[in-house]
Amino acid sequence: MKILVFDLKSSYAHFRKFYTTSSPLTFSFPPRTALQGIVGAILGYSKDEYMEKLKNAQFSLSLIKSIEKIRIPLNFIDTKDAPAIWLGKLRVYNLGLQPKRGHTQIRLEVVKEASYRVYFFHPASEVMTMLARSIKVHKCTYTPYLGIANFIADFHLIGECEASVIKSNGVTVEINSVVRLDEHVGEEFLALEEGKIYFKERMPIQLKKDRTPERYGVYLFEPTGKSIKVKVMEYVKVEDMGNIVWI
Repeated sequence: MKILVFDLKSSYAHFRKFYTTSSPLTFSFPPRTALQGIVGAILGYSKDEYMEKLKNAQFSLSLIKSIEKIRIPLNFIDTKDAPAIWLGKLRVYNLGLQPKRGHTQIRLEVVKEASYRVYFFHPASEVMTMLARSIKVHKCTYTPYLGIANFIADFHLIGECEASVIKSNGVTVEINSVVRLDEHVGEEFLALEEGKIYFKERMPIQLKKDRTPERYGVYLFEPTGKSIKVKVMEYVKVEDMGNIVWI
């Protein structure tokens, strides 16, 4: 089969962890649900249809560079106590009456110089063709961004690569992408290597129609972008790019 490989980059990225509130923390890389939204934006799918249209799509992701997180203080308008009046259906806040209570500040955690490589496959050939054409000419219907609308994503086509699914039946394999742990067997699935760091993060896999999480998965990755050796039931061998697993 052929899969589409492209890069996503932005100066900053923020994929909010679902359990954080006043001090938003970010995942190190976009969850599958965010990748669905990015591809949907490029293809022109609306927010009400992209999850269903890309439900059968396969995604994988690798880190092009090391993950570096920083915190940025942001000022937001405090609308709880500010006086307001209604102009038709528009609610207008008069912050000038309470200048000391007009804003609230939070510290937003972001990924600095975010850079990811995405592997994509869809059983419908027309979807693959349309996405490849759009990325190649750098054309999108809606503006793709990495988590927050301010963090506009740049995308670049690497190519359409030949790939094959390999049944490994629990053999240790070197994987170049992030790894979903429920795709593996046995407790000792990881082959530790000197000089490598191992992180785990729990992320949503699929959303319901009301945009609440339907399923979660635990992902293993090496934050500096190095490969990891794990025991997998199956993996995808990508020509000239190594081995990946779908997320």
